[in-house]
Amino acid sequence: RNGNAVVSDANNHRVLFLDGDGGIARSVGVGTRSAGTDGFNVPAGLAVDTVGNVYVVDTLNGRVVKLSPEGSYLGEIGHLADTAGSLARPKGVVVDTAGRVFVSDGLQAAIEVFAADGTYLGVIGRRDGEQIGSDSIFESPSGLSLAGDRLDVIDGIVGLITLRLAGPLPDIAE
Repeated sequence: RNGNAVVSDANNHRVLFLDGDGGIARSVGVGTRSAGTDGFNVPAGLAVDTVGNVYVVDTLNGRVVKLSPEGSYLGEIGHLADTAGSLARPKGVVVDTAGRVFVSDGLQAAIEVFAADGTYLGVIGRRDGEQIGSDSIFESPSGLSLAGDRLDVIDGIVGLITLRLAGPLPDIAE
């Protein structure tokens, strides 16, 4: 909104907050593979919510890190595993206006959906949400875009898949 930008620097395991001129205003991450509240292990996709919080896919740590607009650690969503509600190889992230977080997972061939507080809501794409190996409409989902009820998924093998969400997902965290 203010001309600033946020980019992930996968090679240096950090996230850069850039000012309007493209200069580095803040760097988050220790610069080497790490975890915890101040580290990343191959940061990838980014999303910004309606209040400016930044969501960073931390690919090899199997999580999405939530940062304040200034870059302070606020929490994380998901954990590294290959079961429903976890993240095996997250790649892309998008946040809807209700704060729900959609995360593409290349190894699980699905989109995992979480409430704003990190509660697991469900999966998009697999015939059986609980069975990781079940048939999926995806093969290697990565990039995500969400506009209204339209979810666009870039799949590295299949190409672009556009889904219309049936309506607002129930927020079971309420």
